[in-house]
Amino acid sequence: MKQSKLLLLVFLLIAFSSSNYAQQISVAFHSGINISDIHDYSYRSYYSGKWKYKPGPLEGISLEYSISPVLGIRAGADFSAVYYENHTYIHSYDGWPPGPVPCWHLSSSSLLPDYSAIIPYPETRMMNFSFFSIPVQLRLTIPSKPRINLAAGAYYAFLLDRNHENSYYNNDPETAKNDLGLIYSAGLSYPVSERLAAMFNVRYTKGCRKIPKFEEYRHGSTGFTLGLSYKLFSGEEENNKELVQDSINNKIYLTYRGGVNLSWNSGRPAAKKYSLYAGPSLGFNIGFEMSPGTYFRTGLSFERQGYALRDSSNYYHRYFIGDHADYYVNTRISADYVVIPALFEFYTGETIRYYLNTGAYLGFRLNARCAGTAMDEKVWYGIYELKKITVYDNLEGLIQSTDIGLIAGVGMVLPLPGNSSLDIGLQYRRGFYDVYDTNDIPEELRPEQGEALIRNSSVALQVGLRLPVYK
Repeated sequence: MKQSKLLLLVFLLIAFSSSNYAQQISVAFHSGINISDIHDYSYRSYYSGKWKYKPGPLEGISLEYSISPVLGIRAGADFSAVYYENHTYIHSYDGWPPGPVPCWHLSSSSLLPDYSAIIPYPETRMMNFSFFSIPVQLRLTIPSKPRINLAAGAYYAFLLDRNHENSYYNNDPETAKNDLGLIYSAGLSYPVSERLAAMFNVRYTKGCRKIPKFEEYRHGSTGFTLGLSYKLFSGEEENNKELVQDSINNKIYLTYRGGVNLSWNSGRPAAKKYSLYAGPSLGFNIGFEMSPGTYFRTGLSFERQGYALRDSSNYYHRYFIGDHADYYVNTRISADYVVIPALFEFYTGETIRYYLNTGAYLGFRLNARCAGTAMDEKVWYGIYELKKITVYDNLEGLIQSTDIGLIAGVGMVLPLPGNSSLDIGLQYRRGFYDVYDTNDIPEELRPEQGEALIRNSSVALQVGLRLPVYK
Protein backbone atom coordinates (compact mmCIF):
# COMPACT_ATOMS: atom_id res chain seq x y z
CA MET A 1 0.00 0.00 0.00
CA LYS A 2 2.79 2.43 0.88
CA GLN A 3 4.62 1.65 -2.37
CA SER A 4 1.49 2.29 -4.45
CA LYS A 5 0.94 5.63 -2.71
CA LEU A 6 4.57 6.60 -3.39
CA LEU A 7 4.25 5.69 -7.08
CA LEU A 8 1.01 7.69 -7.32
CA LEU A 9 2.77 10.70 -5.77
CA VAL A 10 5.62 10.45 -8.28
CA PHE A 11 3.22 10.23 -11.22
CA LEU A 12 1.26 13.25 -9.94
CA LEU A 13 4.50 15.21 -9.56
CA ILE A 14 5.54 14.38 -13.12
CA ALA A 15 2.12 15.21 -14.49
CA PHE A 16 1.98 18.52 -12.63
CA SER A 17 5.52 19.57 -13.56
CA SER A 18 5.04 18.67 -17.24
CA SER A 19 1.81 20.61 -17.76
CA ASN A 20 2.09 23.42 -20.35
CA TYR A 21 5.60 22.25 -21.23
CA ALA A 22 6.75 20.62 -24.44
CA GLN A 23 8.97 17.69 -23.57
CA GLN A 24 12.49 17.69 -25.00
CA ILE A 25 14.88 14.92 -25.98
CA SER A 26 18.62 15.49 -26.16
CA VAL A 27 21.69 13.34 -26.66
CA ALA A 28 25.03 13.92 -24.89
CA PHE A 29 28.56 12.67 -25.44
CA HIS A 30 31.15 12.83 -22.66
CA SER A 31 34.75 11.81 -22.01
CA GLY A 32 37.11 12.17 -19.07
CA ILE A 33 38.87 10.35 -16.25
CA ASN A 34 37.71 7.91 -13.61
CA ILE A 35 39.49 8.04 -10.20
CA SER A 36 39.34 4.73 -8.33
CA ASP A 37 38.02 4.79 -4.76
CA ILE A 38 37.57 1.24 -3.46
CA HIS A 39 35.27 0.82 -0.46
CA ASP A 40 36.35 -1.32 2.48
CA TYR A 41 33.52 -2.26 4.85
CA SER A 42 35.42 -4.48 7.28
CA TYR A 43 35.67 -3.13 10.82
CA ARG A 44 39.43 -3.93 10.66
CA SER A 45 39.83 -1.83 7.51
CA TYR A 46 42.57 0.24 9.15
CA TYR A 47 44.93 -2.74 8.67
CA SER A 48 44.39 -2.84 4.91
CA GLY A 49 47.17 -0.38 4.04
CA LYS A 50 47.07 2.40 1.48
CA TRP A 51 44.79 2.24 -1.52
CA LYS A 52 46.04 4.76 -4.08
CA TYR A 53 43.70 6.94 -6.11
CA LYS A 54 44.48 5.96 -9.70
CA PRO A 55 43.01 7.46 -12.88
CA GLY A 56 41.45 5.50 -15.71
CA PRO A 57 39.41 6.31 -18.83
CA LEU A 58 35.72 7.18 -18.74
CA GLU A 59 33.59 7.87 -21.82
CA GLY A 60 30.05 7.34 -22.94
CA ILE A 61 26.78 8.56 -24.38
CA SER A 62 23.49 9.46 -22.71
CA LEU A 63 19.92 10.23 -23.75
CA GLU A 64 17.89 12.71 -21.72
CA TYR A 65 14.12 13.15 -21.70
CA SER A 66 12.99 16.44 -20.12
CA ILE A 67 9.58 16.04 -18.50
CA SER A 68 9.54 19.68 -17.35
CA PRO A 69 11.99 22.60 -17.16
CA VAL A 70 13.38 21.16 -13.92
CA LEU A 71 12.72 17.41 -14.06
CA GLY A 72 14.02 14.77 -16.45
CA ILE A 73 15.19 11.18 -16.94
CA ARG A 74 18.70 10.28 -18.07
CA ALA A 75 19.90 6.91 -19.36
CA GLY A 76 23.05 5.94 -21.19
CA ALA A 77 25.95 3.63 -21.81
CA ASP A 78 29.47 4.10 -20.43
CA PHE A 79 32.87 2.48 -20.73
CA SER A 80 35.05 2.87 -17.64
CA ALA A 81 38.16 1.36 -16.12
CA VAL A 82 39.07 1.26 -12.43
CA TYR A 83 42.63 0.59 -11.33
CA TYR A 84 43.17 -0.33 -7.69
CA GLU A 85 46.67 -0.32 -6.17
CA ASN A 86 47.37 -1.28 -2.58
CA HIS A 87 50.53 -0.83 -0.52
CA THR A 88 50.21 -3.35 2.29
CA TYR A 89 51.18 -3.26 5.92
CA ILE A 90 53.65 -5.96 7.00
CA HIS A 91 54.56 -7.52 10.31
CA SER A 92 58.11 -7.08 11.56
CA TYR A 93 60.08 -10.19 12.49
CA ASP A 94 59.30 -10.02 16.22
CA GLY A 95 55.55 -10.01 15.78
CA TRP A 96 54.91 -6.40 16.75
CA PRO A 97 51.90 -4.52 15.30
CA PRO A 98 51.91 -3.97 11.56
CA GLY A 99 53.32 -0.88 9.91
CA PRO A 100 54.61 0.02 6.47
CA VAL A 101 58.31 0.55 5.95
CA PRO A 102 60.82 2.17 5.92
CA CYS A 103 61.88 1.59 9.49
CA TRP A 104 65.26 1.62 11.19
CA HIS A 105 66.81 0.41 14.41
CA LEU A 106 69.15 2.54 16.51
CA SER A 107 71.67 0.90 18.81
CA SER A 108 71.68 2.32 22.35
CA SER A 109 75.49 2.39 22.26
CA SER A 110 76.16 3.98 18.87
CA LEU A 111 72.78 5.58 17.94
CA LEU A 112 73.60 4.70 14.32
CA PRO A 113 71.18 3.00 11.93
CA ASP A 114 71.40 -0.75 11.77
CA TYR A 115 70.82 -1.28 8.05
CA SER A 116 70.71 -5.03 8.45
CA ALA A 117 67.39 -4.60 10.25
CA ILE A 118 65.64 -2.65 7.49
CA ILE A 119 62.55 -4.48 6.30
CA PRO A 120 62.20 -4.54 2.50
CA TYR A 121 59.22 -2.74 0.97
CA PRO A 122 56.39 -5.21 0.27
CA GLU A 123 55.17 -5.90 -3.23
CA THR A 124 52.28 -3.85 -4.54
CA ARG A 125 48.91 -5.53 -4.93
CA MET A 126 46.80 -4.51 -7.91
CA MET A 127 43.28 -5.18 -9.15
CA ASN A 128 42.23 -3.70 -12.49
CA PHE A 129 38.73 -3.87 -13.99
CA SER A 130 37.03 -2.62 -17.17
CA PHE A 131 33.25 -2.27 -17.29
CA PHE A 132 30.47 -1.50 -19.73
CA SER A 133 27.74 0.07 -17.62
CA ILE A 134 24.16 1.20 -18.14
CA PRO A 135 23.15 4.01 -15.74
CA VAL A 136 19.58 5.29 -15.27
CA GLN A 137 19.01 8.47 -13.28
CA LEU A 138 16.36 10.97 -12.30
CA ARG A 139 17.62 14.49 -13.14
CA LEU A 140 16.84 17.80 -11.44
CA THR A 141 17.79 21.05 -13.22
CA ILE A 142 18.15 24.52 -11.71
CA PRO A 143 17.48 27.00 -14.57
CA SER A 144 20.40 29.40 -14.19
CA LYS A 145 23.34 30.34 -16.43
CA PRO A 146 25.15 28.00 -16.39
CA ARG A 147 22.48 25.44 -15.52
CA ILE A 148 23.00 23.09 -12.59
CA ASN A 149 22.08 19.45 -13.25
CA LEU A 150 21.73 17.05 -10.30
CA ALA A 151 21.00 13.37 -10.86
CA ALA A 152 20.71 10.18 -8.83
CA GLY A 153 19.96 6.60 -9.77
CA ALA A 154 21.43 3.15 -10.28
CA TYR A 155 23.66 1.33 -12.74
CA TYR A 156 24.36 -2.21 -13.90
CA ALA A 157 27.90 -2.89 -15.09
CA PHE A 158 29.10 -5.80 -17.25
CA LEU A 159 32.70 -6.87 -16.69
CA LEU A 160 34.73 -6.64 -19.90
CA ASP A 161 38.24 -7.35 -18.66
CA ARG A 162 40.24 -7.75 -15.45
CA ASN A 163 43.79 -8.10 -14.27
CA HIS A 164 43.67 -9.69 -10.86
CA GLU A 165 46.42 -11.11 -8.69
CA ASN A 166 44.09 -13.88 -7.53
CA SER A 167 43.74 -16.38 -10.39
CA TYR A 168 40.76 -18.02 -8.64
CA TYR A 169 38.73 -14.96 -9.64
CA ASN A 170 38.36 -16.58 -13.04
CA ASN A 171 36.40 -19.45 -11.49
CA ASP A 172 33.51 -17.25 -10.39
CA PRO A 173 30.36 -17.23 -12.52
CA GLU A 174 29.96 -14.32 -14.91
CA THR A 175 27.05 -12.84 -12.98
CA ALA A 176 29.21 -12.52 -9.85
CA LYS A 177 31.82 -10.56 -11.78
CA ASN A 178 29.29 -7.94 -12.91
CA ASP A 179 28.44 -5.05 -10.62
CA LEU A 180 25.26 -3.32 -9.48
CA GLY A 181 25.38 -0.01 -7.65
CA LEU A 182 24.30 3.57 -7.07
CA ILE A 183 25.35 6.60 -9.10
CA TYR A 184 25.14 10.28 -8.17
CA SER A 185 26.17 13.18 -10.38
CA ALA A 186 26.30 16.98 -10.45
CA GLY A 187 27.23 19.15 -13.37
CA LEU A 188 27.03 22.43 -15.24
CA SER A 189 25.77 23.05 -18.76
CA TYR A 190 26.15 26.25 -20.74
CA PRO A 191 24.29 26.91 -24.01
CA VAL A 192 26.52 27.42 -27.05
CA SER A 193 23.59 27.77 -29.42
CA GLU A 194 19.84 27.08 -29.36
CA ARG A 195 20.43 23.32 -29.56
CA LEU A 196 24.04 22.80 -28.47
CA ALA A 197 25.39 23.04 -24.90
CA ALA A 198 28.81 22.44 -23.34
CA MET A 199 28.89 20.31 -20.17
CA PHE A 200 31.09 19.60 -17.18
CA ASN A 201 30.01 16.73 -14.96
CA VAL A 202 31.19 15.03 -11.77
CA ARG A 203 29.84 11.61 -10.86
CA TYR A 204 30.28 9.28 -7.90
CA THR A 205 29.60 5.54 -8.07
CA LYS A 206 29.27 3.10 -5.21
CA GLY A 207 29.03 -0.61 -5.93
CA CYS A 208 26.67 -2.79 -3.91
CA ARG A 209 28.08 -6.20 -4.85
CA LYS A 210 31.04 -7.85 -3.18
CA ILE A 211 34.24 -8.18 -5.16
CA PRO A 212 34.76 -11.97 -5.45
CA LYS A 213 37.51 -13.39 -3.20
CA PHE A 214 37.70 -10.00 -1.41
CA GLU A 215 34.23 -9.84 0.07
CA GLU A 216 34.90 -6.86 2.36
CA TYR A 217 35.48 -4.63 -0.69
CA ARG A 218 33.06 -2.89 -3.06
CA HIS A 219 33.79 -1.07 -6.30
CA GLY A 220 33.82 2.73 -6.25
CA SER A 221 35.03 5.68 -8.29
CA THR A 222 34.73 9.41 -8.91
CA GLY A 223 34.53 10.56 -12.52
CA PHE A 224 35.19 13.96 -14.13
CA THR A 225 33.99 14.50 -17.70
CA LEU A 226 33.60 17.17 -20.37
CA GLY A 227 31.01 16.82 -23.09
CA LEU A 228 28.50 18.25 -25.52
CA SER A 229 24.72 17.98 -25.44
CA TYR A 230 22.58 18.34 -28.56
CA LYS A 231 18.84 18.93 -28.37
CA LEU A 232 17.22 16.57 -30.89
CA PHE A 233 13.81 18.22 -30.81
CA SER A 234 11.32 20.11 -28.68
CA GLY A 235 7.81 21.15 -29.58
CA GLU A 236 5.95 24.44 -29.48
CA GLU A 237 8.63 26.53 -31.21
CA GLU A 238 11.51 25.60 -28.94
CA ASN A 239 9.10 25.78 -26.02
CA ASN A 240 8.40 29.48 -26.64
CA LYS A 241 12.13 30.29 -26.61
CA GLU A 242 12.53 28.85 -23.13
CA LEU A 243 9.54 30.80 -21.84
CA VAL A 244 10.89 34.32 -22.42
CA GLN A 245 14.53 33.51 -22.05
CA ASP A 246 15.85 36.15 -19.65
CA SER A 247 12.93 36.55 -17.23
CA ILE A 248 14.41 36.45 -13.72
CA ASN A 249 12.71 34.76 -10.79
CA ASN A 250 13.22 37.24 -7.92
CA LYS A 251 11.87 34.82 -5.33
CA ILE A 252 14.75 32.37 -5.78
CA TYR A 253 18.50 32.92 -5.44
CA LEU A 254 21.42 30.65 -6.40
CA THR A 255 24.90 30.87 -4.87
CA TYR A 256 28.08 29.08 -5.96
CA ARG A 257 30.41 29.07 -2.99
CA GLY A 258 33.76 27.84 -1.77
CA GLY A 259 35.87 28.21 1.33
CA VAL A 260 37.84 26.62 4.14
CA ASN A 261 36.33 24.20 6.62
CA LEU A 262 38.09 24.25 10.02
CA SER A 263 36.96 21.12 11.87
CA TRP A 264 37.64 19.21 15.07
CA ASN A 265 36.49 16.23 17.14
CA SER A 266 34.20 17.42 19.94
CA GLY A 267 33.58 13.91 21.31
CA ARG A 268 33.96 13.50 25.06
CA PRO A 269 35.85 12.71 27.22
CA ALA A 270 39.06 12.96 25.10
CA ALA A 271 38.22 16.11 23.09
CA LYS A 272 41.29 17.97 24.41
CA LYS A 273 43.60 15.32 22.90
CA TYR A 274 42.63 16.33 19.36
CA SER A 275 43.49 19.44 17.37
CA LEU A 276 42.08 21.26 14.35
CA TYR A 277 41.98 20.06 10.75
CA ALA A 278 41.57 22.35 7.71
CA GLY A 279 39.81 21.08 4.59
CA PRO A 280 37.89 22.34 1.55
CA SER A 281 34.24 23.36 1.42
CA LEU A 282 32.69 23.58 -2.08
CA GLY A 283 29.13 23.62 -3.33
CA PHE A 284 26.05 25.67 -4.05
CA ASN A 285 23.01 26.96 -2.18
CA ILE A 286 19.54 27.77 -3.43
CA GLY A 287 17.09 29.90 -1.46
CA PHE A 288 13.30 30.15 -1.80
CA GLU A 289 11.48 33.23 -0.51
CA MET A 290 8.81 32.34 2.07
CA SER A 291 7.90 35.92 2.99
CA PRO A 292 9.66 39.31 2.67
CA GLY A 293 13.04 38.91 4.40
CA THR A 294 12.59 35.18 5.11
CA TYR A 295 13.94 32.33 2.95
CA PHE A 296 14.21 28.56 3.03
CA ARG A 297 17.77 27.57 2.06
CA THR A 298 19.08 24.23 0.89
CA GLY A 299 21.75 23.02 -1.53
CA LEU A 300 24.56 20.53 -1.96
CA SER A 301 28.19 20.74 -0.90
CA PHE A 302 31.37 18.71 -0.61
CA GLU A 303 32.87 18.99 2.88
CA ARG A 304 36.06 17.47 4.26
CA GLN A 305 35.61 16.97 7.99
CA GLY A 306 38.29 15.74 10.39
CA TYR A 307 40.74 16.30 13.19
CA ALA A 308 44.42 15.83 14.04
CA LEU A 309 45.92 13.59 16.72
CA ARG A 310 49.37 14.45 18.11
CA ASP A 311 49.82 12.45 21.30
CA SER A 312 50.75 9.05 22.71
CA SER A 313 48.16 6.41 21.85
CA ASN A 314 47.59 2.72 21.13
CA TYR A 315 45.76 3.62 17.89
CA TYR A 316 46.67 5.80 14.94
CA HIS A 317 43.15 7.17 14.40
CA ARG A 318 41.86 7.82 17.94
CA TYR A 319 43.21 8.47 21.41
CA PHE A 320 43.37 5.46 23.70
CA ILE A 321 46.00 4.21 26.16
CA GLY A 322 45.76 0.85 27.91
CA ASP A 323 48.53 -0.22 30.25
CA HIS A 324 51.02 1.86 28.27
CA ALA A 325 51.10 3.77 25.00
CA ASP A 326 52.42 1.85 21.98
CA TYR A 327 53.13 4.86 19.76
CA TYR A 328 53.62 8.57 19.59
CA VAL A 329 51.10 9.48 16.90
CA ASN A 330 51.08 12.42 14.50
CA THR A 331 48.14 11.75 12.17
CA ARG A 332 45.29 13.51 10.38
CA ILE A 333 41.92 11.77 10.32
CA SER A 334 39.40 12.96 7.72
CA ALA A 335 36.15 11.98 6.05
CA ASP A 336 34.59 13.38 2.89
CA TYR A 337 30.88 14.17 3.06
CA VAL A 338 28.17 15.32 0.67
CA VAL A 339 26.08 17.65 2.84
CA ILE A 340 22.46 18.71 2.26
CA PRO A 341 21.29 21.54 4.58
CA ALA A 342 17.74 22.62 5.42
CA LEU A 343 17.85 26.16 6.84
CA PHE A 344 15.58 29.07 7.65
CA GLU A 345 17.28 32.33 6.69
CA PHE A 346 16.40 35.86 7.85
CA TYR A 347 17.53 39.12 6.18
CA THR A 348 17.88 42.75 7.14
CA GLY A 349 19.30 45.80 5.38
CA GLU A 350 18.83 47.46 2.00
CA THR A 351 21.92 47.92 -0.22
CA ILE A 352 24.10 45.62 1.89
CA ARG A 353 21.97 42.79 3.23
CA TYR A 354 22.85 40.85 6.40
CA TYR A 355 21.49 37.41 7.15
CA LEU A 356 21.21 34.83 9.92
CA ASN A 357 20.32 31.22 9.24
CA THR A 358 19.80 28.09 11.30
CA GLY A 359 18.56 24.55 10.78
CA ALA A 360 19.77 20.99 10.30
CA TYR A 361 21.93 19.09 7.84
CA LEU A 362 22.24 15.54 6.53
CA GLY A 363 25.71 14.35 5.53
CA PHE A 364 26.51 11.26 3.44
CA ARG A 365 30.03 9.91 3.96
CA LEU A 366 31.96 9.16 0.79
CA ASN A 367 35.18 7.82 2.32
CA ALA A 368 37.36 8.11 5.42
CA ARG A 369 41.09 7.83 6.02
CA CYS A 370 43.91 8.28 8.52
CA ALA A 371 47.30 9.54 7.30
CA GLY A 372 50.53 10.63 8.99
CA THR A 373 53.31 9.05 11.02
CA ALA A 374 53.73 7.11 14.26
CA MET A 375 56.90 6.49 16.27
CA ASP A 376 57.35 3.14 18.02
CA GLU A 377 60.02 3.26 20.72
CA LYS A 378 61.19 0.11 22.55
CA VAL A 379 64.03 -0.97 24.80
CA TRP A 380 64.62 -4.71 25.11
CA TYR A 381 67.66 -6.77 26.12
CA GLY A 382 69.72 -3.60 26.36
CA ILE A 383 68.87 -2.60 22.79
CA TYR A 384 67.15 0.66 21.98
CA GLU A 385 64.89 0.49 18.94
CA LEU A 386 63.08 3.33 17.20
CA LYS A 387 60.67 2.54 14.40
CA LYS A 388 58.99 5.18 12.26
CA ILE A 389 55.71 4.06 10.72
CA THR A 390 54.13 5.77 7.74
CA VAL A 391 50.38 5.61 8.32
CA TYR A 392 47.69 5.56 5.65
CA ASP A 393 44.58 3.70 6.77
CA ASN A 394 41.14 3.23 5.25
CA LEU A 395 38.54 3.94 7.96
CA GLU A 396 35.31 3.35 6.05
CA GLY A 397 34.49 0.34 8.19
CA LEU A 398 34.76 2.44 11.36
CA ILE A 399 32.89 5.64 10.44
CA GLN A 400 29.10 5.74 10.14
CA SER A 401 27.74 6.28 6.62
CA THR A 402 25.66 9.33 7.63
CA ASP A 403 25.92 12.31 9.95
CA ILE A 404 23.06 14.54 11.14
CA GLY A 405 23.46 17.76 13.01
CA LEU A 406 22.80 21.45 13.56
CA ILE A 407 23.89 24.41 11.41
CA ALA A 408 23.98 28.10 12.35
CA GLY A 409 25.45 30.86 10.22
CA VAL A 410 25.75 34.59 9.60
CA GLY A 411 26.76 36.54 6.53
CA MET A 412 26.40 39.53 4.28
CA VAL A 413 25.43 40.05 0.63
CA LEU A 414 27.16 42.82 -1.36
CA PRO A 415 25.73 43.99 -4.71
CA LEU A 416 27.87 43.62 -7.85
CA PRO A 417 27.35 45.09 -11.32
CA GLY A 418 24.52 43.42 -13.22
CA ASN A 419 22.24 40.95 -11.50
CA SER A 420 24.90 39.21 -9.41
CA SER A 421 26.11 39.77 -5.85
CA LEU A 422 28.88 38.66 -3.49
CA ASP A 423 27.99 36.43 -0.53
CA ILE A 424 30.41 36.22 2.44
CA GLY A 425 29.41 33.94 5.30
CA LEU A 426 30.55 32.14 8.42
CA GLN A 427 28.92 28.79 9.26
CA TYR A 428 29.06 26.61 12.39
CA ARG A 429 28.15 22.92 12.16
CA ARG A 430 27.93 20.29 14.92
CA GLY A 431 26.84 16.66 14.74
CA PHE A 432 24.16 15.22 16.99
CA TYR A 433 25.71 11.80 17.59
CA ASP A 434 28.85 9.65 17.58
CA VAL A 435 29.93 8.77 14.02
CA TYR A 436 32.41 6.12 15.21
CA ASP A 437 31.25 2.50 14.90
CA THR A 438 32.03 0.95 18.29
CA ASN A 439 31.55 -2.68 17.22
CA ASP A 440 35.31 -3.30 17.45
CA ILE A 441 35.47 -1.97 21.04
CA PRO A 442 34.76 -4.17 24.09
CA GLU A 443 31.48 -3.17 25.71
CA GLU A 444 33.17 -2.11 28.96
CA LEU A 445 35.36 0.37 27.04
CA ARG A 446 32.61 1.97 24.98
CA PRO A 447 31.58 5.59 25.64
CA GLU A 448 29.07 6.23 28.39
CA GLN A 449 25.64 7.74 27.82
CA GLY A 450 26.02 11.24 26.33
CA GLU A 451 29.66 10.71 25.37
CA ALA A 452 31.13 10.09 21.91
CA LEU A 453 34.45 8.94 20.47
CA ILE A 454 34.07 11.09 17.35
CA ARG A 455 31.55 13.90 17.01
CA ASN A 456 31.91 16.19 14.02
CA SER A 457 32.19 19.94 14.59
CA SER A 458 33.37 22.67 12.22
CA VAL A 459 33.47 26.36 11.37
CA ALA A 460 33.58 27.30 7.67
CA LEU A 461 34.48 30.62 6.08
CA GLN A 462 32.71 30.78 2.72
CA VAL A 463 32.72 33.20 -0.20
CA GLY A 464 30.12 32.85 -2.94
CA LEU A 465 28.76 34.41 -6.10
CA ARG A 466 24.98 34.83 -6.31
CA LEU A 467 23.52 34.51 -9.80
CA PRO A 468 19.95 34.96 -11.03
CA VAL A 469 17.59 32.04 -11.50
CA TYR A 470 15.28 32.18 -14.53
CA LYS A 471 11.60 31.36 -14.64
